[in-house]
This record gives sequence, structure tokens and C-alpha cells, in this order.
Amino acid sequence: MKQYNSWQSYKRLLMFIKPYKMRLVVAVICMALSGASNVVVPWLIKDVIDKVLANKDIYTLNLIVIGILILFLLRGFFYFGQKYLMSFVGQKIVNDIRETLYRHLQTLSLSYFDKHKTGNIMSNLTTGAGVFCATYYWGDGSLLGQFSMMKMFPVIIALAFAPVLIKKTGSMQKVNFWGYAISSVLGIPMIYFAMQKNLSMFLLFMFIKGVFAGTLSGSLNALIAEASGYTTRTTGVHMDGMMYSCSSLGVKVGGGIGTAAVGWLLKLGGFVGTATVQSESAIRMIFNLYITFPFVIGIIITVLLAFLDVEKANKKWDAEHQKEAQV
Repeated sequence: MKQYNSWQSYKRLLMFIKPYKMRLVVAVICMALSGASNVVVPWLIKDVIDKVLANKDIYTLNLIVIGILILFLLRGFFYFGQKYLMSFVGQKIVNDIRETLYRHLQTLSLSYFDKHKTGNIMSNLTTGAGVFCATYYWGDGSLLGQFSMMKMFPVIIALAFAPVLIKKTGSMQKVNFWGYAISSVLGIPMIYFAMQKNLSMFLLFMFIKGVFAGTLSGSLNALIAEASGYTTRTTGVHMDGMMYSCSSLGVKVGGGIGTAAVGWLLKLGGFVGTATVQSESAIRMIFNLYITFPFVIGIIITVLLAFLDVEKANKKWDAEHQKEAQV
């Protein structure tokens, strides 16, 4: 079987983008124009204050109102184009990759299907590091369902309680910081029980850990809005569309890099896809990918949340300018 290094594998994946490269370019252009339209609005409003109100120029006022309406229509068009094309290209690429994998499965010998469970084969097509951890570290690929459940349900619970906690504390930063801080501490016994292969305790701590970390999912868009609000306050430039577009792009790019990183690190650890039993170094890398690395990333997020005081900065700015207005 032909072996590929990490760069060759990455180039093979890039081949799936080629049929959709024009749509991807148009999506990026739409994203840029959608963000740029936010800069034009304050410029138009400035003319209303500087020229129209001062000179009582009704004709210019009508032109500005029409211009703002056209601008918002164009912004909506560009935003729709960006979201539609990004989703279209993403779904098409995933579909093409899966079709290629399914066609490849049809060419495999019957002995391959005798040696591998059908569920494990299907999981390999649709999931990342979790299936490798369940299959090669825990020795049972069917555990992937339990792993996914222990990650999904805690977020649902956190989404229900996050607004109540934020309202009570009056701060998203406090809720998210302490949530991630507690989650990071709970990661220590989770890793310990994983090393001991105590599955029930590992799943229990994974669940509790996920509840505390899940508060960020419920307030992420609100934090983006706070950051955008701070930019508007301090510079007068509205960047809401640009902020959300960049965060959407960041999620997509980050997901792609994360998926590629799993393949690169597995290769670095000596993982062999055709092998029934993996080497010790490969299993150790799988353990780190699914358990240790997310723990370290959680600590980094906790540190970043400690410095994310944009809510406090907005309140301070509002208080200072309210005093100036009163004076």
C-alpha cells in the first residue's frame, strides 16, 4: 500500500478544493465587502451631523437615507452570499471526500471486512481522534458513542444554566473564567482515571468537566458583541459584521487545521492505518490527542479568559462619558 508523508496528504486534501475555488474566492470577497460596509455607515452618519443638520439640507438628507437603505441591502446580500457559499463549499468538499472513501471501500478485499467491525469502519469515515482513542487505547470502538454523549449533554445543560449565572453575577467573564478554571482542575482526575483505564470514573469526570466548560458556548456570541461594542465606543467604527464573519471563518479554518493536525501527529507517533495493533508510541500519541492536549488547551483558554475584561472596559467607558455628558 502506498504511504504518504504529512505534506503529501495535505496536498491530496487540497485537491478537493479545486472544483470550488471560484466559489471560495467569491465567498471571501463577499466576506470582505460585508465587513467593509460597516465602516461606511459611520461616515454617512457623520455627514448628517456635519452638513445636513447644520445647514438644514433636506436634499442631502434624502440622498443619505437612500444611500443607507441601499447599503444595508447590499450588506445583507453580501452576508447571505458569504454564508451560503462557505456552507456550500464546505458541504460539497465533505461530500466529495466521503464519496471517495466509500468508492475506495468497494475496492477492498473481503478479508479487510472480516478483520474490521462495520461500525468501526463507518466511524473512521465520520470522526476524528475520538474513534482512535476508543478503538486503540480503550480497545472498543463502540465506546465512541458514549464519549460523544458525555461531550454533548454537558453543553446542553450548561446552555440552560449559563444565562441565569451570568445574570446573577453580572459578568460573562467571571462565569466563563471560573467555569474553565474548575473544568481544568477536573481534568487532572479525568486524566488519572484514563491512565488507570477506569472507564466509569473517566466518563463521570468527562461529563462534569464538560458542564463547567460549556458555559463559554452559551456566551461566545455575546462576548464577540461586547468586543465589537468596545471598538465602536473607542473608534466610532461599527465592525459587527466583520467580527462575526471573522469568527465564522476562524471556526472553519481552525476546524480544518485541527483535522489536519490529527493526521500529522498520528503520523509523527508512528500510527499505521492498515495495522490491527498499533505501536506503543502511536497509542501514546492517540491518548495525548484525545485527552492530554485538550486539557492543556483548556488551561490556555482559562488564562486568556482571565484577561478578557472587555465588559469591564465597556462599563468604564460608558461611566466616564456619561459624566462628561452631564458636565
